Amino acid sequence: MAISQGGWRWVHGILGVAYIVVGVLALLNPWDTFVAMAALVGWVLVFKGTFDVVVAQMMRHEHELWWLQLIVGAAEIGLAFWAAGCFGRKVVILIAFVGAWALMRGIIEIITAFAVRSIHTRAEAGTRPLPSEAAIAADVGAMPPAAPA
Repeated sequence: MAISQGGWRWVHGILGVAYIVVGVLALLNPWDTFVAMAALVGWVLVFKGTFDVVVAQMMRHEHELWWLQLIVGAAEIGLAFWAAGCFGRKVVILIAFVGAWALMRGIIEIITAFAVRSIHTRAEAGTRPLPSEAAIAADVGAMPPAAPA
């Protein structure tokens, strides 16, 4: 059974070779690898933090815990700028970044769980009805048709 079929097989081959080359370079020069990983984690935190801040602002009228996501997003952005300022000083900082990011991700997941529970509770109480299948179908039907290719 083939792992990859069709025209994508060559892409998988190139990626496999690239991963091997990068792995060997990482083993030969671990310090630069840690510095590069810290820089990448910093960029990921910038994008994730920005996303969390934007989503929190969009959801502020939907659930009452929106401000927690805003705080976590701001903390992620702050951590990213801190990482950019001193990621080359200590290898341990990379581990701290990943740990702090995992902690913030866990907090966001808990916030989301409470928000979903709140929506479900309000829907059961009748204060916030969930959309019916007919309403969803009507919204989909109201979308303009896709342009022919």
